[in-house]
Amino acid sequence: MLNYSINFRQVLNAKEILIKQKNDLQYLATHDLLTNVLNRRAFEERLGEAIATAGRQEYKFAMLMIDLDNLKRINDTLGHAYGDALIQAFSKRLIMISRLGDVIARLGGDE
Repeated sequence: MLNYSINFRQVLNAKEILIKQKNDLQYLATHDLLTNVLNRRAFEERLGEAIATAGRQEYKFAMLMIDLDNLKRINDTLGHAYGDALIQAFSKRLIMISRLGDVIARLGGDE
């Protein structure tokens, strides 16, 4: 009986670890690691869903695209760590002012 309970616990622990690993992989696949907002792939999926919903239900949505000008020059003169810190600070500000249901994503740079 003791042997079965230990094995059952081991199976439960292994299952919990697998669930956590699956969730971690899902996060890595859908989020930009520098900013912790959605990445391009996840954004395009959400945009497709919004367009489909808009078409079916006469639902409207807006999209705003922001470009940080001269980021390449900042990276070249001050270093990538400074440029990354700027992107992170900007992303945090966007998260702070966003509303429930807003989608924030980082599509990548044109640098």
